[in-house]
Amino acid sequence: AEWKGKWLVVLDDLPNPRDKSAKWIVEEFPFDSGNTLVTSRWPDWGEEGSSRYWAGLELDGMTLEEACLWVVARVGEGTDVPRRWAGDQEGVRKLVQNLGLLPLAIEQAAAYANQYDTMSPARYLEEQAKSSSANRDDWEQRELRSGEYPWTFVQVISMTCEKLKEIHEKATKKANGKDSGGAIGLLKKMSYLHKDGIPEQFFTDAEWVHIGVLKKYSLVHSALGGVRVHAMTQGVVRELPGLEKSEGHALRGVLTKLHAEIEKFDYDLPKTYGGGRVCVPHVKAAVRHDGLLIRHDGPTFTNAERKDKHMIAHVCNLTGMFLNRVVGSGQDALELFEQGRDLRVQVYGKDHLSVAGMCNNMAAVYDQQGKYEKAKALYQTSFTIFQNVHGPWPPCTPGHEHVASVYTNVAGIHRAQGNYEKALELFNKGLDILLELHGQHHPSVAIVYNGIAGVYEAQGKMEDALDLYQQILAIVETKYGPEHPDVAAAFNSIGGVYLYQSEHEMALEQYE
Repeated sequence: AEWKGKWLVVLDDLPNPRDKSAKWIVEEFPFDSGNTLVTSRWPDWGEEGSSRYWAGLELDGMTLEEACLWVVARVGEGTDVPRRWAGDQEGVRKLVQNLGLLPLAIEQAAAYANQYDTMSPARYLEEQAKSSSANRDDWEQRELRSGEYPWTFVQVISMTCEKLKEIHEKATKKANGKDSGGAIGLLKKMSYLHKDGIPEQFFTDAEWVHIGVLKKYSLVHSALGGVRVHAMTQGVVRELPGLEKSEGHALRGVLTKLHAEIEKFDYDLPKTYGGGRVCVPHVKAAVRHDGLLIRHDGPTFTNAERKDKHMIAHVCNLTGMFLNRVVGSGQDALELFEQGRDLRVQVYGKDHLSVAGMCNNMAAVYDQQGKYEKAKALYQTSFTIFQNVHGPWPPCTPGHEHVASVYTNVAGIHRAQGNYEKALELFNKGLDILLELHGQHHPSVAIVYNGIAGVYEAQGKMEDALDLYQQILAIVETKYGPEHPDVAAAFNSIGGVYLYQSEHEMALEQYE
């Protein structure tokens, strides 16, 4: 009865609530307005007093008997293997105990056993003991959070990956040395993507063959429109010794694919928005590992490292613009813009045009958030760079259009702060540059006219504003035709002025 009329959201397998990745959930998720079920391996979510919104319930894991029944049920479906395993109760008990009763490890072991008709619990344990891909001492020395990747699971994934490497090496030899990466190479790539919903368009026809192999070993699973891989599997595969040589190659391949996909986004084409939304979580996951491509901090880079940094910065920039302009997630966009800016500073220096572009994008986010002083400081940084690179004006060069954009952006801030005279001064400085570059009938000029008209409206100078809105209408209608959204926006602005002046018939005509 308490739940009637309320929504229920299930947040599955959440990270530690103290992690940065969970910050938005802890601080912003509306726990108080509906019903939320959180599942996590981290007991911190259920600590007494950790939140006034939730209460923790610690659940027991599988019992030994349940684990034995589960592994027998998952081994050798449609064959006599389950009967053979069921008859070896002692062997099955040793196996699941060795795996720490961990469901994910048991599932992996069963999938491995399914590939071999003669596999028994004892033989599996023998092969596990011989597996050389993971050494416990080496693993525990790696910089991993304690308890995130249980050793039993590491062993199972290690053993499976060793088998996949063996299969791949045989296939490469058979193909006269032609290396396609194989299932193990594809799994390495997938370890850098978001665990859920890796879309089918990310894979080639040849890679779908490898996905079939990975599914047999229960390393990946089908998901709506693609595949998914467990976060623990990703973490272990990223860290497994013996795969380090493929790290840079795998991540570079992932980022190259994401770069190609996110470049399809066009703000003026809403049909491209769906592809952008698909890419966002995978970009955010992949760029966290950029250090694998750049092994030192300079002061010089190889051409390959320079190219990699440029590509990552570009991916961050494109994804940030999508997040800010389409999704409306300015804070997420800001994080990507900052990462992209820092990479460009490393490659090109702090006075490069590409750095100015990133500063502009960051300033736009702060402007939208109402953090005007931060926005002004970043716009000033970009203005200084543009000014130094393009030199004084007049005469204006095409590069001075960047200078004009800074003038108009800062003018917009002053308008928002009520500094109307300063806003007009800066709008007109930007307008002078654009008029020299493009003449009176260019869409860029119309944008500045719109900013000035907004100031006039705020000052009550409605006739001046109306004159500019009519000029805007003439420009955009000539440029785009009568059916364009910018034309509709101009009619709407004109209607707003008439409405303010109580000329209701004229206003209605414009709105229609």
